[in-house]
Amino acid sequence: MFITENMGDCFCKMKTFYQYESHSCEDCHPWCQSCDGPTNTECNSCIEGKFYVPDRTCINDCRQLGNLWRYIESKDTCEKCWPHSYSMDNYTCTDQVRPKQLTNYNNEYLLLEFTEPVAYRDASI
Repeated sequence: MFITENMGDCFCKMKTFYQYESHSCEDCHPWCQSCDGPTNTECNSCIEGKFYVPDRTCINDCRQLGNLWRYIESKDTCEKCWPHSYSMDNYTCTDQVRPKQLTNYNNEYLLLEFTEPVAYRDASI
C-alpha cells in the first residue's frame, strides 16, 4: 500500500483494492484486473481471457448472457444489443424480424404477416 504525503490517500497495487474497515489492501477476485471489492461483480477491468460486462462483472464468455449480447473486441467488453435485435455469432447484432401486418380476429387469435421467413423453435415459417 502507498500513502501520499499531502492527503493521506491510499493506493493499492493492481489486482487489489483498499479495504476501509481493515485499512489494508485486499485481493480482488482472480478474474479482476482492477476492482473495488473481492467478488467478480466488483471489477473495473478483467484479466486477459475474461470478458467485462458493464455491470462490473467478469465472465468466461459473452454467450453466457444469451443472444441479446455481443462482444466488442476494441473495448474488450460485452455489450447489450440495441432493442429488438439479437446476436447469433456473438459479434454482430441483427434486427429482429417484425410483422408487416397484424390482424386481430375478435380477440380470439392474431394473424401475423412477415416480409421474410421467420425462425420459430429451430424451424422456419
